[in-house]
Amino acid sequence: MSMQDRPESLDGLLGFITAALPDEPTVTTEDRAALAKLKAKKRELEAQQEAKIPGVAQYRKRPVVVDALQWTGENIVAALNFFDAGRGTTVVNINAPADRSKGWIEIPTLEGKMRASVGDWIIRGVQGEFYPCREDIFRATYEAVEG
Repeated sequence: MSMQDRPESLDGLLGFITAALPDEPTVTTEDRAALAKLKAKKRELEAQQEAKIPGVAQYRKRPVVVDALQWTGENIVAALNFFDAGRGTTVVNINAPADRSKGWIEIPTLEGKMRASVGDWIIRGVQGEFYPCREDIFRATYEAVEG
């Protein structure tokens, strides 16, 4: 293929490659795998194009250090001390039944009262505000600060 015959788009390239790969035993598994990767890349690029909405841009969360306590249902005193250290914010309600795994803690947030279940993290934000965060989201968003 000459430079003038070279496809200008990914669609053209995929069409060219597909036409060049007859359904014969001479086509290797590696060839088919390479074509599958190209098709997957095409789908990824199309999805990215569809996701672009006028006026919408992407933003990265600024790296800030927050204090956090994981609510276990057993650490009532630690939770109370954590809230007290947060400039006088008080816990609205703690439910600590005999089976601590079913306990929860209700805290005031900027959006109103929210509950943290056992295993959730309670975070003190940069302005001293508190909010609960599920374990999976906490692990995906935060990492421990060394030192």
